[in-house]
Amino acid sequence: MKTIVAVIEKAEDGGYGIYCPELKGVALYGYGLTEQEARENLSENLSAILEHYEEENETVPEIISGGVLSTLSQRLSAVRF
Repeated sequence: MKTIVAVIEKAEDGGYGIYCPELKGVALYGYGLTEQEARENLSENLSAILEHYEEENETVPEIISGGVLSTLSQRLSAVRF
């Protein structure tokens, strides 16, 4: 299984941003006042992306259909950044 790197950065306003630079063509990011909130927001955004494809009966991009993003969603809560 491919490992996807999630980058978390402290924002100028004091919050945290998180994104996955390797996911070309998938706008997946998160933001929160704490690192945990940012991870949770990223996970919520990932769920919304997957739900969109399902609701619209659209073809899921390879990066998602390969299970990488759904696995990432499950691991986000357990990963320390």
